[in-house]
This record gives sequence, structure tokens and C-alpha cells, in this order.
Amino acid sequence: MKGRLYVVLIITCLLLYSCNNIINNESGYKYNLIKTDKYLQFDLDSSVTNFSTAIFSYETENKRLLAYLQSNRRIIFFDIDNEKLDFKIEFRSSGENSI
Repeated sequence: MKGRLYVVLIITCLLLYSCNNIINNESGYKYNLIKTDKYLQFDLDSSVTNFSTAIFSYETENKRLLAYLQSNRRIIFFDIDNEKLDFKIEFRSSGENSI
């Protein structure tokens, strides 16, 4: 009986410690948004949906891009400066080279 009590106490302590670390953990990705009167507007084709699982900004040497992950099958890159769709990366779900 004492053995079970110790196991339960140890597991409870570990869970509380790990949950506390998750809450207090800061990722280092911090952005300060500044309110402006400028809006970004992109022309979309019919294959782009209004649901995304993630949106990231990405910079190359000469372009600022907005990467839009659409339903884990496609990443769409928009050119922020020109406000246009730049290119798409499609992922296969079956066959050779599928993920």
C-alpha cells in the first residue's frame, strides 16, 4: 500500500512540475505589432481556402513572403511587397514522394 502511495505521489509531482514548465516556457518568438493604416490585400485564386493551420512571414535576400499552410497539403507563398501570390508547394498524399 505504501509503495502505491509513493508511486502516485511521484507521478503527481512530475505532472505538476512538467505542466508548470510548459506554462512558464517562453519560445523566444515575440513580435510587436504596430497599428498602421496600411492593409495587405492579396488576390486569391479558387484553390485558396479561408482556413489555414499556420501563417508565417519569411524573408529571403530580396523578398518578404507570407507563407500560408493550407490543410497540410499545400504551402502558398505571397509576396508581401507586391501583394501577389508568388508560388505554391503541393504535397502528394499518395504514390511516390508522398508524405
